[in-house]
Amino acid sequence: MYENHASESGNNWVFINCIGTVSNRSAIGAKVLVTATINGQQVTRIHEISAQSGYCGQNQLGAHFGLGDATDFSVSVQWPSGIEESYGNLFADQYITVTENQGVTGVETPLPGQTGLRMYPPAPNPFNDLVTVTWEQLAAGTILIEITDLQGKTLVSEKRTGEAGNINGAGTAKMPGAKKCPQVSTLRC
Repeated sequence: MYENHASESGNNWVFINCIGTVSNRSAIGAKVLVTATINGQQVTRIHEISAQSGYCGQNQLGAHFGLGDATDFSVSVQWPSGIEESYGNLFADQYITVTENQGVTGVETPLPGQTGLRMYPPAPNPFNDLVTVTWEQLAAGTILIEITDLQGKTLVSEKRTGEAGNINGAGTAKMPGAKKCPQVSTLRC
């Protein structure tokens, strides 16, 4: 009998799903580079999205990275079309969807004990002074929503309370005096 105790290690991870728009939809041929400080050293890891690497095999199309003790990281995607995109100050232990020419379009954060929290892409993104943040949670409770820009500057940090099983879409964040936020790079709960 095999027992998987990997989740008990306390190490962080990230799973990045790439969706091509100019390139092929499966993003086959895209190179995903993740840079993080692990055990005090800056480390860059690369994963190339491929359909298969052996006879009669099928590879997972998403890129999974172990991050060790790193709690945040940056990611660069080199798309087959030649487009290169970079996103900084992303947080570990999330499923992230990156869409070519559209940025980070989805973030899902599993919680310990499977209580469940799902973040939906902010809209609009980029935005001027108002953005809508939508999330769904399986257990009632308070969450902290943080919105950061590409340089890691926190734009909004506020607590919201949600009920179990509801999509809590009333969350809007006003950005008084902001000229234009080039892109929301992180939604952290």
